[in-house]
Amino acid sequence: MQLEKLSVLEQSLNRLIDQYTRLKEEKGVLERSLREASGRVAELEDEGDALRQERDAIRERLGRMVEMIERLEALDAGEPGTPE
Repeated sequence: MQLEKLSVLEQSLNRLIDQYTRLKEEKGVLERSLREASGRVAELEDEGDALRQERDAIRERLGRMVEMIERLEALDAGEPGTPE
């Protein structure tokens, strides 16, 4: 009777060890996956920042070009002898 109980306990411990080992492996896989995802998020954030900076620079340059066109139009409109 005692040996049967020890056998059941031993089997339970073996299952527990197997589950623990499997969970530990899964944890490692999940941690690696999380690190990779976090790295990708950081890359995408950097890319987004660069795109925002580029967008702002383009807006600024377009604004200057619009001002230049307006100045040209004002100069053209101010010339004597030019029909309006």
